[in-house]
Amino acid sequence: MASSTLIQKPEVLAPAGNLHKLQVAVRYGADAVYMAGPQFGLRQGADNLTHTELEQAVRFCHSHGAKAYVVLNGFLFQKELQALPDFVQFLSELRVDAVIASDLGVVSTVLEHSSIPVHISTQASVFNAQHTAFWAEMGAKRVILARETSISDAAKIKEISGLEVELFVHGSMCMAFSGRCTISNFTAGRDSNRGGCEHSCRLPYQLNDSADAHTYFSSKDLNGLSLVPELVGHGIDSLKIEGRMKSALYVASTVLAYQSACKSALANGTFEDPHFLLDGFSHRPYTAKPLLGLLDADTAHFQEQGREPTRFALAGHVLEQAGDRVLCQAKVALHADSRVEALGFAGDIIPLDWDGVTDVLGRPVQKVQPNQMFTVRQSQLQALMVLRLSDATRV
Repeated sequence: MASSTLIQKPEVLAPAGNLHKLQVAVRYGADAVYMAGPQFGLRQGADNLTHTELEQAVRFCHSHGAKAYVVLNGFLFQKELQALPDFVQFLSELRVDAVIASDLGVVSTVLEHSSIPVHISTQASVFNAQHTAFWAEMGAKRVILARETSISDAAKIKEISGLEVELFVHGSMCMAFSGRCTISNFTAGRDSNRGGCEHSCRLPYQLNDSADAHTYFSSKDLNGLSLVPELVGHGIDSLKIEGRMKSALYVASTVLAYQSACKSALANGTFEDPHFLLDGFSHRPYTAKPLLGLLDADTAHFQEQGREPTRFALAGHVLEQAGDRVLCQAKVALHADSRVEALGFAGDIIPLDWDGVTDVLGRPVQKVQPNQMFTVRQSQLQALMVLRLSDATRV
């Protein structure tokens, strides 16, 4: 356990692939979110935020008591680095709460041109207190430890270095050492370490020279939910959820699950299992072993293991209250026999009453198409709730 007798609730840090997902994350209880601007990040395939959206995002976070972090975790060539000071100045004017970086040139540029706190990315592969001390001397506030770091080691690093520590606790993991992968470079001509990851490692492969050979290029999905009491007890400052390219339903569900587990651990030191929120959408078999420092064959994903069955899909979003009606937008085709539910901000499940569904002109409808607007008369629904389709066949 951490040496301090005062145990604080760790920050639940959620991914924000676009402005809408950011708003969903915050409304469902995220303490902080991480997002990217148009450049300098490692997820150029995501629907990253424009300068205007970044301004809206930071304002939204702060108005709801959440922190806003911007990723600058790409490895930059000289020409790109020369363009960074102007963006750093822009972020400083927005009063972002921190930037996430791993390139030493990026870190020094941020510290030279602003007073924005710097969090060191997992891409820096920080495993020990001596490495952490280097970043402390540079002026960093937090280290996002390598994904292979155990909870107990993270607590020791925090105690020795005095820096905040953050651990990934949920989501997809790279098979490469702390995320330093080059598979996409060879399969798709895109540099994984410069924002071009194509998730090539997650595709099925066969070896030509051996019909019965196992192929494994990537890991099982990380799920540290059952270890939340240990994470809380060891004083880990931030629990990071992976997934800037995943759905708003994933964001809402994971945030609710980890916040619920943290509150339970703080209240009575036990774990109340909110797994019903995590098992509903498609994922690879889960593992918690990396958080225990156990990297072995059991953490690798073999193609024959497949994916867990999908019970829920993102059905749509609640947009706004319109008089005595609630305006929604479908993301998939829905009809009167569809089992549609709203996921409440407190984790409550609200069935959608199809008898009250109309189009925007108030005419009753028996089905809606993807991206079509429709209204319902259930006043308990609030804007930015996500709708989920039960017993779905896809996500």
